[in-house]
Amino acid sequence: MFTSLNWLNDFVEIDDIQTKEFEEKMTMSGTKVEGIEELGKEVTNVVVGKILSIEKHPDADKLVVTKVDVGEEVIQIVTGANNIRQGDYIPVAKIGAKLKDLKIKKSKLRGIESCGMMCSAGELGMNTSLLHKEDTEGIYILKEEYALGSDVKPILGLDDKIVEFELTANRSDCLSLMGIAREVSATFDRHLVFPIVEVNEIQEKIEDYLKIAIEDEELCPRYAARMVKVNKIEPSPDWMQRRLLNSGIRPISNIVDVTNYVMLEMGQPLHAFDYNKLNTGEILVRRAHKSEKLTTLDDIDRELTEDMIVITNGKEPVAIAGVMGGANSDIDDNTTMVVIEAAAFNKKSVRLTGRKLGLRSEAANRFEKGVDPNLAAMAADRAAQLLEEMGAGTVLQGMVDVYPKKVEPVTIEVDADWINKLIGIEISVDEMKEYLERLFLNVEVNGNKLLVETPTYRQDLEIKEDIAEEIARLYGYNNIPNTIMKGVTTKGGRNKKQVLELDIRNTLRFKGFYEILTTSFTGMSRLTALNITQEDPLFNSVKIINPLGEENSIMRPTLLPAMLQVLSHNYHRNASEAMLFEIATVYSNVEDLGKTLPLEEKKLCLGMYGDKDFFTLKGYVQLLLEKLRISEELEYNRLSHPSFHPGRAARLLIGNEEVGVLGELHPIVVENYDLPQRVYVCELNIDKLFALSKEEITFTELPKYPEMTRDMALLVKEQVTAKEIEDIIKANGKDLLQDVKIFDIYRGEQIPEGHKSMAYSLVFRAKDRTLTDGEVNEIFTKIIEEIEEKLEAKLRDA
Repeated sequence: MFTSLNWLNDFVEIDDIQTKEFEEKMTMSGTKVEGIEELGKEVTNVVVGKILSIEKHPDADKLVVTKVDVGEEVIQIVTGANNIRQGDYIPVAKIGAKLKDLKIKKSKLRGIESCGMMCSAGELGMNTSLLHKEDTEGIYILKEEYALGSDVKPILGLDDKIVEFELTANRSDCLSLMGIAREVSATFDRHLVFPIVEVNEIQEKIEDYLKIAIEDEELCPRYAARMVKVNKIEPSPDWMQRRLLNSGIRPISNIVDVTNYVMLEMGQPLHAFDYNKLNTGEILVRRAHKSEKLTTLDDIDRELTEDMIVITNGKEPVAIAGVMGGANSDIDDNTTMVVIEAAAFNKKSVRLTGRKLGLRSEAANRFEKGVDPNLAAMAADRAAQLLEEMGAGTVLQGMVDVYPKKVEPVTIEVDADWINKLIGIEISVDEMKEYLERLFLNVEVNGNKLLVETPTYRQDLEIKEDIAEEIARLYGYNNIPNTIMKGVTTKGGRNKKQVLELDIRNTLRFKGFYEILTTSFTGMSRLTALNITQEDPLFNSVKIINPLGEENSIMRPTLLPAMLQVLSHNYHRNASEAMLFEIATVYSNVEDLGKTLPLEEKKLCLGMYGDKDFFTLKGYVQLLLEKLRISEELEYNRLSHPSFHPGRAARLLIGNEEVGVLGELHPIVVENYDLPQRVYVCELNIDKLFALSKEEITFTELPKYPEMTRDMALLVKEQVTAKEIEDIIKANGKDLLQDVKIFDIYRGEQIPEGHKSMAYSLVFRAKDRTLTDGEVNEIFTKIIEEIEEKLEAKLRDA
């Protein structure tokens, strides 16, 4: 933000403040000064002169001899400039004048004495990049008549100092002279004066000419407009042009310059439309239609998207809201009536629109940081006032103002003791109130509480910490005492999940597993290779917007594809057996409140081949569950899934919750991944297991009474599961059954086809006495009878 100190002095008196003091105090109060440039510092003794006569040089075709009135005298100047005319008012460097490194001396050019120099804009140090082309070619011609002999520096704005403020994105209110003036007033505790806005209106009413409507109040909370009948489109007054130039804005015409002037002064961007070019007498603010186009003021055709806000005449766009106007409604020399727009637009929409279109402007810079909707009417009135005072036009009576939901000030309650403790100071409630009122905040004191009403232009003040910061910066950061940081030292350590995860890793490593780490991306083809169809939930995966290729186009919904790829890689490099594991996150889509949201879950995947079988894998899973101290009842249910071999896979349930699957891969999957004949995999939900894990270790005293064992071998049908047998054993064993283990499964000689032999060892013990053979035999016999009855089993002879 570039700010003219001369202009700023209109709002708050700072003439007596030294530049160094201004820079330091403003920076320390939170409005950082990046630098201060003193214009015209190297220009001295340059005055206003009037060309009285121009005659051709007798001995040089390209030179002329002029007589110039500089007030107290008429001097002769020889020049080669060809853009001067008799009667022009020009800047004249008299004898002894300095222009940067040039000192003016009396000289002779082709025998004719020259007692000074006419100056160009560049020689005076003016910013030629912002001047019109005719003002940069040759001698600079003053636009108005000034007192001859007077210093040109005040006339050209070269007696000014330009301050560059480095503003944070949340201080959008400081993108204006009024905003900076408030900060200066608060910092130096000085009286603040703002322009009195009063508009002289004619009898004709604006509502007879213009109607305004807003389709989306969220994108455009307010739209206000004034109308002015134009007398003449011409350059704006010299004083206005100087202020615009010193603020880094090129003067264009009286109408456009006023909109820029008010934007710099108040922070409210304005836009001027040629009323007659609107054709309809209507303004409609809406979203752009798909593939809609507009030629902007820079004569470039822009294709719009549906997330952009446009100003239309009810039919077609005439401006891109907050970014740039359209060429079909611009001001030109034939304009006779203008509409002055003052609106508030959604800052996110303006920012994204500017980025998509590659457009940056002073207006967009303010809109995308947030413009106070309550400022619009005053800014429109100010523009109308300036145009009327300049004689640029007459103002129609009234304003069209569409403001469906007024933005109200926010009240924040904060405790004075809390503020002192937070900042590390001791000041009274009254002092805090004074600081906040200097910042133009309304404060009500209730005991030790401060009720602070924040104006709507201070969109950065939302919570009590913001109020504490306002007090701290006016109190002075340099006045806050230095203290050494202190706090309670705590011992670092792993949380429960980290400890359990490390236990799992160490347990598997000790058992001969190798850990693998794979990428989080996968592709649909790898899921298809799992022998599943498009209807499978795994295909409802989180897709990557800009994938590196099809094989990395989605976030992995399962760890299986990566595990199988690594197993295949090892197998084809002559690894006769492998035992691998991976703990990683998988991703899926879930429906929540009508929205599709991504879900992350941590899972454990085991994979093995070689001299292994289903029960080897089951044993490792059982070991992990014991390590996690999960006391709930475990249940292995037969799993029917296209990725697994029929009859050789199980679904693991703890209580009623499924926590994973394990089993042998289906031959089709084995073939798809080019694996050995038998591969066993397991995928467990680590998050669910951790939730079920018990931190406490329960102590059980050693038994006082001896145990009694009974073994049995059962001939059962092939489809009978170990769980079915164990359920009957446990149901009949009651409190006396201490343990049951399967120690043999046999198929072969002496076993009929379609059957298998399953041998169990049962351990009985009572807590309060020594069991008798009669008690145990009775329970054992009942178990065998029920198994034979319910499962059509037979007890095999020893």
